[in-house]
Amino acid sequence: LSLHDALPICFPVTIFVCKGSSGMGNRTFALCTAILYSRMSDRTLIIDWRDGSYGDVGVNTFNQFFEFAEEASLESLRSSASIYPEVWRENMDTSWGELRRNLGAKDSVLSIDVSRLDYEQEVIVFGSYTHEINRMRPLFQGQFEYLANLSISEILQSILRSELKLNSRISETVQRFKSTEFSPKTLGVHVRNTDMKLPVDKLIERTKKRVRKTGADCIFLATDDQEIIQLFEHTFKRVVTVPKWFPPAGERLHQNWQHCPDRIQNGIEALTDLYLLAECSGLIFSSQSSFGYLASLLSQADRHNLQDINQPDFLTKLKAKLKSKIGR
Repeated sequence: LSLHDALPICFPVTIFVCKGSSGMGNRTFALCTAILYSRMSDRTLIIDWRDGSYGDVGVNTFNQFFEFAEEASLESLRSSASIYPEVWRENMDTSWGELRRNLGAKDSVLSIDVSRLDYEQEVIVFGSYTHEINRMRPLFQGQFEYLANLSISEILQSILRSELKLNSRISETVQRFKSTEFSPKTLGVHVRNTDMKLPVDKLIERTKKRVRKTGADCIFLATDDQEIIQLFEHTFKRVVTVPKWFPPAGERLHQNWQHCPDRIQNGIEALTDLYLLAECSGLIFSSQSSFGYLASLLSQADRHNLQDINQPDFLTKLKAKLKSKIGR
């Protein structure tokens, strides 16, 4: 069922509304939290991506990107239903970011505390700029006790792989591109370089090392900077990228409301890059970027082939260890 085709609600069914905010990586992590919380609280989850970041303001575009069977729609919520936080009572059609700006409110005022399950209201609202798995750890009891022994990454990875299915049209695009452009040894590289500057020289050297070590003969590059594409094409023999819209030099690729001609397509292009990175036989990314971290969790590659540029590689670690022993 789509959000618009979902069945009307007859309370006392309880609802958990997840408001979308920020970029694709951030909102996907928040969604993972919402999916887990809805299972633990036995509440019906409604995903609200009407904020306009990836579509027109007021239009819920979530199902343009993912397939998620919902049992209720936003339109079916009664205005008289009890809601928490109460600030949403007359503002359910308002986006997370807009209400935050209008009220000058802290995030905690706009969202439930996911470390609790004892909300009595029929409708509760959650929003966040990232996942909140650690805050949920007090709830890892009973049938969910097994989660207590898992890391944040393991929990997120499980939710991403078992609960969140990519829209079939995007998935087909990903597989088609992979079959025509990838080699069996394709190294994925994610470079966010507009609003989050990375040490490009370090990234290039790390990529060269991985190419030499793995024999990769193709690099799939996902980036928000056209100059990075030119640099990689000049440095490496075969670099493939997905054609997409780029903003004026130095501006953000995502959530660029002023220049982006099609925000839904912008989201599709982001997810195409994301899932293609996950299909590569190895991956170089920055965990400081939610998008890069998300790609690493979705990746099917052996974990030893996942290189976080924010973490020292094996040789660097080994040299540091030897140096510390010599200095003793």
